[in-house]
Amino acid sequence: MKLPNTGPFYDTVRALPVFELPMDDLKAPNLVTINAERLKSSFQGLSEIGQDKNSGGITRRAFSEADLKARNWLKAEAELSGLCCHEDMAGNIIISLEELRADRPLALCGSHIDSVANGGKYDGALGVLCGLEALRSLKECPKSACSSNPALIAFSDEEGRFGGMFGSQSFAGTLSREAFCAMQDEHGVYLSKILSELGYDTEVIATREQPEYDVSGYLELHIEQGPILDRESCPLGIVSSIAGLRRWRISFKGEANHAGTTPMNYRRDALNGLIDFRPKLDSLVKDTNFLDTVYTIGSLKLLPGAANVVPGEIVFTLDLRSPSEETLLNFERSIPRLTEEIAEQNKLQSETTLISSFAPVACSAKLQEYIKTSCDRNQVKWIHLISGAAHDAQQIGAIAPMAMVFVPSVNGKSHSPEELTEWRDIEVGAQVFAEALQSIAQG
Repeated sequence: MKLPNTGPFYDTVRALPVFELPMDDLKAPNLVTINAERLKSSFQGLSEIGQDKNSGGITRRAFSEADLKARNWLKAEAELSGLCCHEDMAGNIIISLEELRADRPLALCGSHIDSVANGGKYDGALGVLCGLEALRSLKECPKSACSSNPALIAFSDEEGRFGGMFGSQSFAGTLSREAFCAMQDEHGVYLSKILSELGYDTEVIATREQPEYDVSGYLELHIEQGPILDRESCPLGIVSSIAGLRRWRISFKGEANHAGTTPMNYRRDALNGLIDFRPKLDSLVKDTNFLDTVYTIGSLKLLPGAANVVPGEIVFTLDLRSPSEETLLNFERSIPRLTEEIAEQNKLQSETTLISSFAPVACSAKLQEYIKTSCDRNQVKWIHLISGAAHDAQQIGAIAPMAMVFVPSVNGKSHSPEELTEWRDIEVGAQVFAEALQSIAQG
């Protein structure tokens, strides 16, 4: 069955399979089974850390006091469950069934527990907690041969206080020394300084060029952060690929002057740069062959920012995403040319800086099959989706097969206190996820 296209990053839908046998008869005796009440208790425990009592929102910016408290909570939960716990020099927390060994690959799952300011309880955190529950349940499961060590990783600074996906880039060995040394937050605080103060060896981070551990496969559960699963009343999405991203900081500089005494034809109004830029960018995006190419101008600052002063400078961000790397590369070349042309036409100066660049990544067909098999076994309806949001899985996909499971976001809400996933969908997703992780571990 194919449903109508309801928005970007939509692919296909599969009808609910019909089984003649009751579900219990389909379960293998050594198949992992999650403890939903234990998962709910863990979710409630983590949700209290960094929560605003008025809005209900969560603020756990990377390496803030709330984030450090959440990290300690997670390590304590792992140790109480008899799991092995390790922290690398990038602040990634690695929890495993057995002690980490260089000669034993990891069947890895993960996400993050840091948040945006006044964000939701589910983004990132749900994936980490479902991973923790999967390991707890595997530990309780009757022994079955595993060729890989099942493990969970909670990546540091996924949400971008210092740029985003820092921990997964460091783990994968894809973070350059230059990029690491330049990482700072909006207040000019450098990540390297904070890590040094917390006792991490920043030289190890800056010089790592390859992963510390072999990974046989990586699986991430995440809320969809979009409306498709919720609108289609579908409990689970299987991600086929993650869109790539380019993000720029763009400025146009003119001349600040008196709003009442400067004639219009004498002005060098920096705002005109953005006014001309937006419709031309619209045309470029519409000319692409990919309907899933989207852009956002999400941050904007006018200087000096006074009601009676002609703007002398405008600084804004441009976030552009596409499942096509060729499309992204074309924009990487065309955006600086466009800003220069607009600046010249308006007698302005322009500066265009590429601040983030992530390539699209396809999910592993084999790992997707593991997820589909678990869906069939549990009689779960699923949809194929392309992820428009960036995830840590994107970085791990450079070193190992990876796949993602999406669970619904009610009304598509995310990065806000209104973020919500129904508990029945969490239970379904967590069970499918745990079974797929077990399949990766068994090889």
